[in-house]
Amino acid sequence: RNPFLRVHLLHAMGGSQSQSQDGFREVKVVVAGMPQAGAKALVRRMTGGVFIERPKPLHLDWQPLRRKFDKLMLQLLPVGSQQGLWAENLCHAERFVFVVDGSEAVDNEGAFRRAFDKAINDCQLP
Repeated sequence: RNPFLRVHLLHAMGGSQSQSQDGFREVKVVVAGMPQAGAKALVRRMTGGVFIERPKPLHLDWQPLRRKFDKLMLQLLPVGSQQGLWAENLCHAERFVFVVDGSEAVDNEGAFRRAFDKAINDCQLP
């Protein structure tokens, strides 16, 4: 199943943007989400052009995505639902993407809210 994903984007996290030699602006993006929402699969699809429903774990590293029409070089870090990685990596990102599987009912909105709040609060941004 290819889930319909809702992605929430927060602007102005930590870090700083840099300009590459070819005029593309580099933007670091941490991609996290609820369990089984497809955050890592989404990064694999965007950077590798393939969708694998149950992929093997990605090596945790920045994955480049060149967006010619925006003159952006996105560096995507797929931390998925591994909440222990959120706080240590959010402070290095300019953007934060939080993925929720929109085809599934969010029966427990409290769990979603706690996970999202934890991601924001644990990074200790001002």
